[in-house]
Amino acid sequence: MPQIQVIRPTNIIIDIYGTITSVKFVDELKEYAAKNIEKYLKDEWNDRKLVRLLDKLQTEATTLKNKEGMPPILDYKVKESDPTATQKSIENHISWRVKTHQESEYTLFLFNGIWEAGYKSGKLKSHVFDDVPKALNEWRMNQYIKIYTLSTGKRLGQHIFMKHTVHGDLAKLIANYFDCSTFGKEDRRSYLNIANAIRERPEKMLFLTDNAKEAMAAAEEKFKAILVVREGNDPLTDEDKKKFPVVMSLEEIKFIDPPTNEDSQKVNSKK
Repeated sequence: MPQIQVIRPTNIIIDIYGTITSVKFVDELKEYAAKNIEKYLKDEWNDRKLVRLLDKLQTEATTLKNKEGMPPILDYKVKESDPTATQKSIENHISWRVKTHQESEYTLFLFNGIWEAGYKSGKLKSHVFDDVPKALNEWRMNQYIKIYTLSTGKRLGQHIFMKHTVHGDLAKLIANYFDCSTFGKEDRRSYLNIANAIRERPEKMLFLTDNAKEAMAAAEEKFKAILVVREGNDPLTDEDKKKFPVVMSLEEIKFIDPPTNEDSQKVNSKK
């Protein structure tokens, strides 16, 4: 297996989708939510957290009621309302949003609840590539490098994702999770915020991603960056490959010690 040598960082920041899991897994998650929303609504119907969420979702649906084809959500607060009919209206509304790619923050909150229930029941497992658990375990347990994940998704969602994978609990190897939904992963300010939160010099941090624009944003804040190629990802350009090291597997990354003063003296003495 070919390897690239990188000076050992103190912290590694890892993008999730397209880097450690297939981009297609997003579709699997949405499909799971669509299949299980009926059961989830019935099981959690009287849960206060779900009631608050549905209240916001209904308010949003009322605001957008003039959108062509959008199914309305029946008023579940009316005492005489039929829970089954109301739940079906929510199911139809969410299905329409997914099909038309008009998911909102509240739609995703509902999905997170369905996914969390699926993970906890053992019916849902996160896909991660086979090289991921091996690399994370080596970096954290043997090389003592702190590892973080980065996503536009909520921190709790990232934790649940890493805890329930096809390779077991990987959350125990993760120091923390970063939600960059404020600026996005292609904005350098997200990486400045990460460096400030970790309280480490950016030059000592490594960012792994499948996206060259994200790598460039991190590099603008002096992060080291490596591009990870996975099946199903958008192809990298020749220019991308010139700007950043590229690997097909995390196991291709070999960390080396930084040069010491003694090493520098040896080099100078040979001149």
